[in-house]
Amino acid sequence: MNWEAAAAIGQLLGSIAVLVTLVYLAQQIRHAKDETQRQVRQSRMDTLIGLQLHLAKPEIADAHCKAQGALGAGQIPFIATLIESGLTEGEAMRLFMTQMAWLNYRGHTIRHLHELPPSSRENFDHTLRVLYGTPGVARLFYTSFKANYDADAVGYIDRCLARPD
Repeated sequence: MNWEAAAAIGQLLGSIAVLVTLVYLAQQIRHAKDETQRQVRQSRMDTLIGLQLHLAKPEIADAHCKAQGALGAGQIPFIATLIESGLTEGEAMRLFMTQMAWLNYRGHTIRHLHELPPSSRENFDHTLRVLYGTPGVARLFYTSFKANYDADAVGYIDRCLARPD
């Protein structure tokens, strides 16, 4: 074998190594981008749930209800139903904000179901059927608010409710 042939083989192997490295680097960049986006979504969801739970504090909920009344704003149907059932407006607002936080948590979980092991997913689905499929505060909230919520999450919950336990 002469030196020119050896150099050509070396150049070919070097080119292949560069190509493999570039493919690997592209995969790593895509993975890093996906992970960053997931972290941003998680951070936003954590913040949203934290704010909703903050609004569920008695002093904040009571102030919100007082301001809404002073401004002549209409009541949310869920809150109106709870008031008709004997709760104060502040208590109903606290339940509303707590249920919003739970629904947002569950909606976020639905978007990431592929990350759950099968047993956790079965448990999650069962919890959805119990909470939203049987009479109670969670069901009342879900049925009165689902038209205003993420269509994909609502579709998943409705499919869970249609399945037997």
